[in-house]
Amino acid sequence: MTTMSKSQVETQLNVENPNPNGVNNKFETIKSNGESYSECEVKNAKNNTDYAKSNSSSLPTGVLITNGSRSMNSNNETTVPSESTAENKTNGLRCFFNFIVYEIKWMSVIFELSLALGFFYIAPISIYRFFAEFWTPSWWVMVATWTWDATCDTGISYLQCPFTLTTCGGIGLSVGAHRLWSHHAFKAKWPLKLMLTLMYTMAAEDSVYHYVKHHRAHHKYLDTNGDPQNIKRGFWYAQAGYRILKLHPEYREKVKNISYTDMHQDPFVMFQHKYYVPLVILVAFAFPVSVPVFIWNETLLNSFLIAGCSKSFLVIHMHGLVGSICHTVGKRPYNKRISAADNGFMQIITAGEAYHNFHHTFPYDYSISELGKTFNTSKIFIDIMAWLGLAYDLRLAGEEFIKKTKLKAAEENPICYTWI
Repeated sequence: MTTMSKSQVETQLNVENPNPNGVNNKFETIKSNGESYSECEVKNAKNNTDYAKSNSSSLPTGVLITNGSRSMNSNNETTVPSESTAENKTNGLRCFFNFIVYEIKWMSVIFELSLALGFFYIAPISIYRFFAEFWTPSWWVMVATWTWDATCDTGISYLQCPFTLTTCGGIGLSVGAHRLWSHHAFKAKWPLKLMLTLMYTMAAEDSVYHYVKHHRAHHKYLDTNGDPQNIKRGFWYAQAGYRILKLHPEYREKVKNISYTDMHQDPFVMFQHKYYVPLVILVAFAFPVSVPVFIWNETLLNSFLIAGCSKSFLVIHMHGLVGSICHTVGKRPYNKRISAADNGFMQIITAGEAYHNFHHTFPYDYSISELGKTFNTSKIFIDIMAWLGLAYDLRLAGEEFIKKTKLKAAEENPICYTWI
């Protein structure tokens, strides 16, 4: 154990902590890695310091007294703490209790668990029933003509139904909440806005207003505590943790600096935001669940698990992969200084959202890919709506501007992704 004389300790403490009372205030500043200390860490440091002041004269040699990040024994020698004090343990339990009670959004936990349990219960059954009972020489005809065997209680709906509903919900999220309302990548007439509002509501993700609020903060404060889906807090936090935990205080403060006046002026956004809960019950669950029951005699339980839980679970977490995998793995040809990456493998299952480095560099581009060269269902949908006259003013990043940006990025040194 390394020891220092009293004079050496006082000299070093005075250099690091000019506080005349000798209290180490490093817990009131920042850690060496730039992150802020938690409130509980501050309290622990202060409590230990006060305890040391009041009990130092009566302690035997070798008993440790913590002073901030340092420790002293009764001989005024600096030592390394070997175990926590009772006060530390009490504060640790208090912090854990506060986290469980105040930091976890329990209603969100119940909702997310319900979707997950429903999906993981019905998914293997659906796959087994499809291949065991409906894999016939004419199965491809059933898929191509979008029909099913009326003599069966389920038919091909075991896979067809969630695929259809997941696609609708994914387009509502990608085209509507993301490209239209968050970035104004194109403009839409009211019939298309109504359609996208209903399709997005079917996913049961959140209100459009809240999605736009989070997503604009995600772009403006990327990879900081102001980012609600901050990948630096861990892969699983970016995938699902941000949905069940209260967001960082820095986010709650910085999000006030972002303008949402355009959302307040959109009647579709505000109506869906005001009546979100009844709309979700009706559009995301009641309607899609009742169709299989009344049209092809599906059981109510299976219909709820497939058309209700599985559909929402797939939409939410397939698009959640954009915030986790696409901020971890992939290429960064347009900006090497951010975590967002282009991942071609994820492009199909995320409805064309996976060219994420491009998107964070050119967020207004409706295609979310260089010159729209890569396949994505959302771009195809927007192009069809434009052909029908329901979408207009489609925005694209200029070809020369893209080339200059790539050349500039090629000269940059990539950042170290320590959170991967």
